[in-house]
Amino acid sequence: MSDFSPCRLCGEPYTEPRWEVDGYGIHQCRSCDLLFVTNVPDAKSLAAHYGNDYLARAAPYAGRIDSPNSASRLNARARVRAIRAEVSGGCLLDVGCAGGEFLIEAFPYFDVRGVEVTEESAARARKRGLSISVAADLSELVAEGRRFDVITLWDVIEHLPDPLGVLRQARALLRPGGALYMTTGDAASFVARISGKRWHLLTPPLHLFFFTPSSIGWMLERAGFSSPKISYPSQKALLGFAAFKLADRAPSPSTRALRRLIDRLPIRHWAFGVNLWDMMLVAARGTEASREPESAAAAVGVELLSGPPPPCGRGAGELPSSQASGVPARWAEEHE
Repeated sequence: MSDFSPCRLCGEPYTEPRWEVDGYGIHQCRSCDLLFVTNVPDAKSLAAHYGNDYLARAAPYAGRIDSPNSASRLNARARVRAIRAEVSGGCLLDVGCAGGEFLIEAFPYFDVRGVEVTEESAARARKRGLSISVAADLSELVAEGRRFDVITLWDVIEHLPDPLGVLRQARALLRPGGALYMTTGDAASFVARISGKRWHLLTPPLHLFFFTPSSIGWMLERAGFSSPKISYPSQKALLGFAAFKLADRAPSPSTRALRRLIDRLPIRHWAFGVNLWDMMLVAARGTEASREPESAAAAVGVELLSGPPPPCGRGAGELPSSQASGVPARWAEEHE
């Protein structure tokens, strides 16, 4: 059975109803293979879901992000290594940078800058000495004529009301030969298929899109990128967060009791490696001929501001003080 709910990515008029999750309809496009939320809240309602810093509400499960051995920092370090295997330095923009964990790890190797949608998260990142903008998209950076060698979107693209538009803006910001890296769930994975509506990443309205390798490739091609290179690296997770997600997605007296037990124990902060093969690491480069900032801005409907573009952000290796950033004093030694 199909329903007249056009695909929010490719425009295919008829899509297949799949599930209803927490009052939100999930459809799948038979043309580009995308799964998407049909009844997206308006901008004001959607912003309310991110109000009061929704990441901070998960603080009991987030671990000590200023610890070099926290799960978030270990994952960020692995991502920096993956990028450095293909890109040697330059300007790096992290879109949806949250509290700046990834940017802290990228400090020694790139001139870094971040964009974040919530002021609360941006303020936490700024306290760590990071250069952060608060914006819903990248149009301001395009208008300023900025150019980057690397743009990253870690667990971000599924949150965006207009992912294709943001990727086109990212393409306009990349220098010739620049690279895009992002992570997002794989809705075609074995875990996603057997989990159905209980898949742990099926969380509307925070997640609005659920990509497959074919739909992410379709979108990147139309945004001006090459066919993506997709891999499925393992990630570090906190035991407390894993118990929280289990109780949330498979609620039962036993899973809730397990979560309460782990919450009371120091082991809730233990980080362990996990790979469900349902999280894609996507890497792509621009395919269009290099353009000057004026034409790049025009291509995404943005008017370029006058004057030279400002610098990227804090220079590579220009470390903030431990008092301002929360970075431990032995941080530099740990990255030798």
